[in-house]
Amino acid sequence: LAREQHRRHAPAPLLAPRRALLRAADPQAAHAADDAAGPHPPAAPALPSFADADLSALKATTVGGARVPKPTIDAWLAKGVALRQIYGMTELGGSSIGNSRDFAASRPESVGRPSMFTEHRVVRPDGTDCAPGEPGEIIVRGPSVTPGYWRNEAATREAIRDGWFHSGDVGVLDADG
Repeated sequence: LAREQHRRHAPAPLLAPRRALLRAADPQAAHAADDAAGPHPPAAPALPSFADADLSALKATTVGGARVPKPTIDAWLAKGVALRQIYGMTELGGSSIGNSRDFAASRPESVGRPSMFTEHRVVRPDGTDCAPGEPGEIIVRGPSVTPGYWRNEAATREAIRDGWFHSGDVGVLDADG
């Protein structure tokens, strides 16, 4: 982190992360593409101006909210920009897993490693851990995880069991965890 502090960072607009990616390739198309993209990351590489866009000042950006398709990742990597995928939700204190810029280049379809002090598991419906490559529910615990839902004990009991927050999201661990 200390080596990165001297670099200029351009934060994405809080409620429009897709526009941050598009703005680099085609500012005029950002608004229209945001409407058309729906819940998935933008297909900026499909924009006519993407091929000629100078992205030399952008080394990496963080994306979340939906899995980014491999062709999109590859197109950004070809321009020298690593798409650092993250996983998180409000109940987890925001992002709880993220990949480094190097990891984004070597394993671009991964969301990386858990944040410090946060444990993640991928489990079967019976609560046992899934084998590497086996899909299951992502469960999380740690100091940043919500202690419960405000004035909703039933929802809290459903989501937090045996100290683990059950996200309802499906994930897969690889052999490296």
